[in-house]
Amino acid sequence: ATAPFGMLSWGPRTDPDKAAFGAGYTYSDHTIAGFDLTRFQGGGCSLFGDVPIMPTTTAVTSSPARLLSAAGDPALTASFDHRHESASPGRYSVTLDPRSTHPIGVDIGAAARAGVARFTFPASARVGSLVVNAGGSANTDTHAAVSVVPTRRELDVTVTSGRFCEQPDEYTLHVVMRFDRGFASHAVWQRQTFREGGTHASSKALTGLGWEPGSGIPPLPNDLSATAQAGAVLRFAVHSMRSVTARVGLSFVSAAGARAALGREVAGRSVADVQNEAATDWARLMGRVRVAGGTTADRRMLATTLYQSLLNPQLISDVDGRFPALDGRIHRAHGWSAYSQMSLWDEYRTHAQLLALVAPRQAGDMARSLLADERIAGFMPRWPVVGGSPDVMVGDPATPFLADLAAFGAKSINVRAALAAAVHGAASNGVDDEAPTALLATMGAETLGGGYYVERPGNTAYLARHYLPAELDATTNVTGGEVLLLSGDLVWGSVSTSLEYASADFAVSRLAAAAHDRSTERRFLERAAWWRENFNP
Repeated sequence: ATAPFGMLSWGPRTDPDKAAFGAGYTYSDHTIAGFDLTRFQGGGCSLFGDVPIMPTTTAVTSSPARLLSAAGDPALTASFDHRHESASPGRYSVTLDPRSTHPIGVDIGAAARAGVARFTFPASARVGSLVVNAGGSANTDTHAAVSVVPTRRELDVTVTSGRFCEQPDEYTLHVVMRFDRGFASHAVWQRQTFREGGTHASSKALTGLGWEPGSGIPPLPNDLSATAQAGAVLRFAVHSMRSVTARVGLSFVSAAGARAALGREVAGRSVADVQNEAATDWARLMGRVRVAGGTTADRRMLATTLYQSLLNPQLISDVDGRFPALDGRIHRAHGWSAYSQMSLWDEYRTHAQLLALVAPRQAGDMARSLLADERIAGFMPRWPVVGGSPDVMVGDPATPFLADLAAFGAKSINVRAALAAAVHGAASNGVDDEAPTALLATMGAETLGGGYYVERPGNTAYLARHYLPAELDATTNVTGGEVLLLSGDLVWGSVSTSLEYASADFAVSRLAAAAHDRSTERRFLERAAWWRENFNP
């Protein structure tokens, strides 16, 4: 369940989740291990999957964190089938263990930064529990903490994760959960230590190295078990009132920001209220596309892919505009919203145009987010992820992404600012021509925004030769390819990167034309033809 471009994406994590490890849900699976609060859709690498919550009638009297494993206690998973599952924009519901004598109903509604869930326990149960795994993210958690506040019927959670595509970027997510009634009892765990009645638990990763499932790269010995392990068990008396309602707020800035999101978006509102508002928002956005003809299957496919196209980029700013930026600090967006999780190398080809046509206001804010990155950190990122810039993919895709948004009608784009940022990025390697290696970064090297990054690797050679020579190709000259880029002089695929730079330079020329800067337009149109040098240097 999620709102358009929402920060919160509350839904099931299936097990074993092999076919779609990046998203957390595989249709052919028959087991649910928890309901994650965040999700990264469509990526080739995993991310988010933070703070899975699992309802159960099983008595939890010991730590569900397994020794030498990042997986939770398999006794706390539940079966499901698609006949007892339904989903629509902004809403998800399922019955766990539907064929047993102890089925549990789950019904979720989503707002932008907050959500509401109702857990309905079986009539036979006297106690229903929610197991909240703070250290259960899709990738390694470097820190996880929980704080139970019985007097406010709240649970506060903080988790630090990241390592997108084995890169050194990190983010910290703050979660505030508020329940419609008090706890019958509660407990917390830290690794294998279980404290009945405890209110605080925190854990740190045993190593600074991260690993993600499905990456094809073997983990270091015990690395998965080295992830932070902490969580809470919240128990409710359900013999007279079977349902428990949880309201959740998120923030990448602070617990206060998460509490403000909860108060602004879902406080005092029912699951149905939140679901209906989300459905209205989705209908308004998707209704901007009109279609005729085709079969029912064709129209269903179009609606499904349109919905999926409006999940990302994702909101990262709080209700007061604060957001984590690439300099590692908190900044504030005044009168606009900050977005991240932009797969720019993929998005500038066809996604940016759709965003500008269907969601021009949000697309304009996405452009402002990239320009804020450039203003704050000195460069535009290639694939921004919550205040970090993992060095993923090739080229300089932020420039054509901006040009596409401007050409197709995104609102409130400062074309001259976009042109200045694009020209600046095209003029040098970037803010750090001698970037530390990914390996050093994971060991704690000081890096900008939690990652290492060069906007145009190899640009010195490219400007001199009009192409990138094979000698600078890290995939053929450095063992491990992109993971061990040693400096801003190496690229991942010399020919591919040369072609990407030519595309980016053409985009600069279009921004210059829109800004009526004829000199810059002519200069970058000439540079855009350098792709020919790959054939006859």
